[in-house]
Amino acid sequence: MTPVNVVALGDSVSEGVGDPGKGRLLGWIHHLTTDPEIATGLNLPTNFALTGAKICDVRRDQLPQARAMDADLYICVIGVNDVMSSSFRRSRFEADYDYVIDALMNVARRGVLTMTLHDVVGGIPLPASKLACHRDRAEQANRVIERVSAKYGAWLLEARDALPMRGSGMLSIDRLHPNRRGHRYLASMAAAELHAHGVVPQPPKLTVPPAQPLRARSLGAARHGLWLGRHLTAPVVDHVWFRAARRTDGGSLTPLS
Repeated sequence: MTPVNVVALGDSVSEGVGDPGKGRLLGWIHHLTTDPEIATGLNLPTNFALTGAKICDVRRDQLPQARAMDADLYICVIGVNDVMSSSFRRSRFEADYDYVIDALMNVARRGVLTMTLHDVVGGIPLPASKLACHRDRAEQANRVIERVSAKYGAWLLEARDALPMRGSGMLSIDRLHPNRRGHRYLASMAAAELHAHGVVPQPPKLTVPPAQPLRARSLGAARHGLWLGRHLTAPVVDHVWFRAARRTDGGSLTPLS
């Protein structure tokens, strides 16, 4: 069988945050394209997904590189950072998302796989008002993802139909990203959707993957904690310190953003 070349775009979920391997992130894209128990016949030349990316970053930075790959299948999963931001505007999100999916559909040989946002704040202890705000933004983004995917004929993976990550042992220690179990579950969902469109053979029945042995789970949690410390905590602390240290001529602190 001729391999199907897959190129991925998106944010930390598709980069693999929450599923660290030895020296690199793995994640659901990795499992989808390398694990024969989940799917076969997929080849991943490049994964452009990057932690912190918003749809504007995908349009500006990832899309030009991805289009040049001339792949069979493009996977574009984006929106978490957009809806977590206080600057989220549905109209702006839709304009960029529409542009990206249209461009990918024009170069994909087989198709484009998109995904709605799951309840990204379900595992984070936030005040009720904050939870409601983030969930409202997520629902606005999901309506855009549904509408644009239908407009261009992209294949939509409905993450809202997935089992809740919280309470099913599929959240990482940061309570935001899936752990390895959760990433493998997303990969299995994607394989089922791709099978429905004739891209991969019939995958195994969708079930929650068994939990790893305690030692493997502990090692994965420790690796993820180290990754968070190197890539998220330290840069944020440095950014806050640097911005706070900059003073105006009048001596007042420069506002943080």
